[in-house]
Amino acid sequence: MKTRILAGTLALALAFPGAASAQLTGIVIGIPDGDTLAVRIDEKVLNIHLKQIDAPEVGQPYGKRARDSLAELCDSKPVTLDELGIDTGRRIFGEAECAGVDAGEEQVRRGLAWALDRRSPLQALQAKARAEHRGLWSEAAPVPPWEWSAIFTQ
Repeated sequence: MKTRILAGTLALALAFPGAASAQLTGIVIGIPDGDTLAVRIDEKVLNIHLKQIDAPEVGQPYGKRARDSLAELCDSKPVTLDELGIDTGRRIFGEAECAGVDAGEEQVRRGLAWALDRRSPLQALQAKARAEHRGLWSEAAPVPPWEWSAIFTQ
């Protein structure tokens, strides 16, 4: 498993020299869902999953709204990517700042994504969105995307 992650990180570093240690900039050319950006960097296009968040799937409640929100924040705008890495599913993840706004933080603030790391500062934003019944937190029992996928992709 660690070998795959290392190989993926190495591939990212070879495709974009300095990616592991420096910021990359590009243009957002698409929004596949509420936590993923399609980013053009030079002549390459990468799908970047926003670090430490998970938004509802497009077919689940609030999924389209989460995607539309991320599009409002980032679509066709310059983006700065930082903290890039490869997860166990071989997806590229990182922090993304679109027009000066941290996209992951804003999705959580709007109540359109879950904060994944219990030790993350995003937890405070999620707690506030939940207390104010914003976005998916207006539902009595919102279903996290990892549970939704387990139920509906079998």
